[in-house]
Amino acid sequence: MNPVKKQISEGIATDLTSTMKMVYFIDLGNFLDKKVGMMIYMFPNVGGRKLYRWVRNVGESDAYSRNVDALKSISSRFMDDETLAKLYKTVNTLKDQETPSEENDQRVKDIMLVFRKISKYIKDQLTQEEKTIFGEIQNIIGTAASNASKSIEGSIGASTTQSEPEEETDETE
Repeated sequence: MNPVKKQISEGIATDLTSTMKMVYFIDLGNFLDKKVGMMIYMFPNVGGRKLYRWVRNVGESDAYSRNVDALKSISSRFMDDETLAKLYKTVNTLKDQETPSEENDQRVKDIMLVFRKISKYIKDQLTQEEKTIFGEIQNIIGTAASNASKSIEGSIGASTTQSEPEEETDETE
């Protein structure tokens, strides 16, 4: 048994959390207006209500109150972004794709690659002021990002198929 492979599988939620903070950040203005944001492409089975529940307490924070207009502006700018929609849909496809356990490591690597692309894309689109706001908000959305990451990790586990032993067939007929 290779301990490195086990580490990758167990660490995916932790590895995804920082990018999930950015994903939640750009959708925060939508969620706190109780609108479904772009994340629904990544989590169609979870649904908008649950995605909102994970972040609903953020609206009570001072950091959110100070930046509400900027957060709504960020969300509206990213809403319907075709590049993000494609990347989010790719994550959904990969996390729900049924694969045998021996192919899971490659699927995890593919998901991590897509998340690196998402992170880079979002960072490249944010202004310096928006990055500063993200710095203020990121700790507040940490729990929501962690929940979303754990949901992805759970989906990977749930869609992993167990290899069945091959049945011997009698070819003499």
